[in-house]
Amino acid sequence: MLTVLCSHCGKSIVEDAICCPYCGFKLKVAKVMKIF
Repeated sequence: MLTVLCSHCGKSIVEDAICCPYCGFKLKVAKVMKIF
């Protein structure tokens, strides 16, 4: 599994997570930012 950094709290989380388990930030926006 790929890991990415949460764009809100900066912790490393799995890429396919729906929201960050640490801060609860929704990752749809984070994924788009990661791709571009």
